[in-house]
Amino acid sequence: MNRFGFLTFTILVAFAGAREFKDDHGIVFSWDDDKPPTVVANAFGAIPFYHFGMTNEQLVGVWGKWLVRGSNIDFETDDELSSNFASDPNQAELDFLDSLTDITPECSTDPNGCQRQFDRDTFSGLDPDFAVYVHFGPFAEVLSPIESVTGSPPIFIDTRFEDGDGCRTDTYELNVTNCYARSVEDVIDRIRELAKFLGVEESPEVVEDQQRYCEAANEFSLMAEQLQERGVRCLAASVRQANGGTINVFNTNNLPWLRTFEDLGLPLLTAPFESKSDFTYTYSVSDWYPECGGQPSGCETLTPALPTDCFLFDTRTFAYIEDSKEQVLGFLPEKTIEQDQYSYFHFNEGGFSYRRAAAVLNQINEDLKDVQPLYSQTPCATVDVSSREYTSLASGGLSAGQYACYNSELMTCPKGFEPGTSLAADIATETSQSSNGGGSSSNGNGYQPIQSSGALQLKRQTVVGFVTFLTGLFLGSMFS
Repeated sequence: MNRFGFLTFTILVAFAGAREFKDDHGIVFSWDDDKPPTVVANAFGAIPFYHFGMTNEQLVGVWGKWLVRGSNIDFETDDELSSNFASDPNQAELDFLDSLTDITPECSTDPNGCQRQFDRDTFSGLDPDFAVYVHFGPFAEVLSPIESVTGSPPIFIDTRFEDGDGCRTDTYELNVTNCYARSVEDVIDRIRELAKFLGVEESPEVVEDQQRYCEAANEFSLMAEQLQERGVRCLAASVRQANGGTINVFNTNNLPWLRTFEDLGLPLLTAPFESKSDFTYTYSVSDWYPECGGQPSGCETLTPALPTDCFLFDTRTFAYIEDSKEQVLGFLPEKTIEQDQYSYFHFNEGGFSYRRAAAVLNQINEDLKDVQPLYSQTPCATVDVSSREYTSLASGGLSAGQYACYNSELMTCPKGFEPGTSLAADIATETSQSSNGGGSSSNGNGYQPIQSSGALQLKRQTVVGFVTFLTGLFLGSMFS
């Protein structure tokens, strides 16, 4: 018997079946078992996994908070759980999270939560093959318990910046000269890629979700174009009452939702950041109304430092204003707030999936579609907000007071996903009929696995053919 031939055959077959995934910290993870690996993930990763078709047989544990900041969901008093924010999990998603083993049980139901109080005994008992972390930090508090249980760092999906450019140091700190902003769609695509590595069989619902997202993005973009035609400008900010009142303006190149809004044409003003990489720029109320001498009374008739016709508030500020509007107007007499010309945005929260993203875009579209200009118009800047020059954290963006012009070329859908097409329904029907000879094959989540693409089928056929060829060589060597 040719032992060398047998060894070569074994190695090549194992190599043919192995899968690899390089995470956003540059770590390569591999899996060569036919059985999908077991996974634990933070809740904001678990929700998109659920949408992509992962079941609770594979996703065995969850950690971190389940809700976005400012969420009005009350687990103790609400019979039916629903939120003011489209990014919060719905009842079905909450039920799915509840079916998983919670390894940070003190954190999950607190919207201002934590993700660091791991129950290590419970975590160890799950013995997962991989841990997944979809977020942008903190890291030390998460890495230590994960590595102590799994023996390796989590698979990291960065919700703020692109991978592969040296943006993150060995300790996950930012090297701003190498950081480029991600959009929500970029994050979704990355999680989808990870789900495939983890062996998740996608369902037709993913295609339907993708079409709904595309339609929501197109509708949002049309709304943004109309705002620009009216001369409307918006500002992403948070508001705090402390120290006489402050307005913190956010850098669009630091957060995926703001980056997405700009891609879709929303006119977002730029603050006078001291550095291009600054996360926020803070105005005191007296700085915000320079003509008022620090007294808010009467300021509503004057022009603020950055004349804005609508606000996008972080979710916690949005909830605060909704609950205490008169109190806020007492120290910040903004016409935009008084006339309800505001909506919300997220830092890095909620499930990054086509389904959640479509719901968020639709909700914000509804909030902003009737916004009217409150101040004199200012010209927009012609710039490609999708270019690496613009999305660079170190040197991108615009100057103070500027906003990008609308660019219809940036809002494009994949072929077949244009609004009004029935591609998703057609694919779903074809897949359901062709799966198992016309029957149905559920992955346990009520989903049907979608047919592989032609390229993937070709790759599989090539591998199978290659293995068959090697098998013949091996058998021949046995009897030669």
